[in-house]
Amino acid sequence: MNIDNLFTEKTTIDISVVKLNNQKINKTIFNQIVIRSSFDRVYSLSKNVKFLGYVNDKISMLLWTNGVNIYRCRLKDLREFAFLDLENETIEKLKEHYSTHNFNYYQNPYERGDEYGYSDKIWSILTNDEIAEIRSKQEFVKEILNALIGRQIFL
Repeated sequence: MNIDNLFTEKTTIDISVVKLNNQKINKTIFNQIVIRSSFDRVYSLSKNVKFLGYVNDKISMLLWTNGVNIYRCRLKDLREFAFLDLENETIEKLKEHYSTHNFNYYQNPYERGDEYGYSDKIWSILTNDEIAEIRSKQEFVKEILNALIGRQIFL
């Protein structure tokens, strides 16, 4: 492979800039923006959410608005939920990212067909419908993460 083919002589790149009151947001202003997830505890989107893009600073942050205020949230939190392994992780790990208040936990592990006794794995505690609901929301979050590619905001 010829290394010279990997380089270009001329490239045009569009850079996204966010403005507040017609002034570019700088790091000082960005660091004062409230950290708040665009999702509630069961990964339903808040009302009127519009994603502006993401900022890579010390950590990657998703910048979003509800039409009234501007917020930022950690992309790491979204990635951790999106790629949570429902077959091998524990219910406690799920609770770190997702509210389980409305789930119908199996009271008896034998209801799930677990002849070996109790397991704290997500798949052995939640119903198939509950797992399907979480998987659906994981896929939605993955779609958002994929759509962010190429939407970096530079401060």
